[in-house]
Amino acid sequence: MSRNEQDSGDSRRIWEALAFILHRVYEPLEDEAADWAIIGGAASALQDIAVTPNELRILSAPDSLDTWSSHLWDWLDEEPDYQDPSHVKLNLTVEHAPVTILVREPRDSEKGILLEGVGGAVWDVVGRVRFQNWLVPVVPLEVQFATAVGRMVRSPSQSSWQHLAAKMAGALYANGYYRELIEEALNPYGAQATKVALDLIGSHASPRRPRAAREQPGRKPKK
Repeated sequence: MSRNEQDSGDSRRIWEALAFILHRVYEPLEDEAADWAIIGGAASALQDIAVTPNELRILSAPDSLDTWSSHLWDWLDEEPDYQDPSHVKLNLTVEHAPVTILVREPRDSEKGILLEGVGGAVWDVVGRVRFQNWLVPVVPLEVQFATAVGRMVRSPSQSSWQHLAAKMAGALYANGYYRELIEEALNPYGAQATKVALDLIGSHASPRRPRAAREQPGRKPKK
């Protein structure tokens, strides 16, 4: 059993909610080869970052809107606004935990996510980690790290981003990372942010293949 499954308190509710949702939508999403991924704090925790997520956030391409809605309709907090099917937000409460499903193409920035740099190609770099009996798609740690560094550079007085970036940098240094992906995701923040990111990780370390737990990785690092 993984560390994530052993967590107690608030985070346990998040993992119970994730299991509840996966029981209902994982196979239908796999059958249709859907593009989706866990994002935010839960994605960081699933990639062995020592954080306690207080909500479960999921990003999904618009093609799977009907699948999410039909299988989780009874747990929606309110009827979603379907006026623009390519930009829908589903709010749920599952196992006493808040869940948000963002149904859209990842072409812009959302709260706690940086996706401008990789645009729609983020689906090409989504990795998978094991959670109980499932291989769950997650936004790569490199992209989340870029988010934290970018926000740290823009708001240096907010120490929470500095602490999070430091935790992620340690994991990336220890387990390997895609330098190209970090640089690409930090493009909107400029060269200074990229320098800060690489300095945090340790620019003397050679980029390596990411952690073994990541299944079906996207692009590979440059040799």
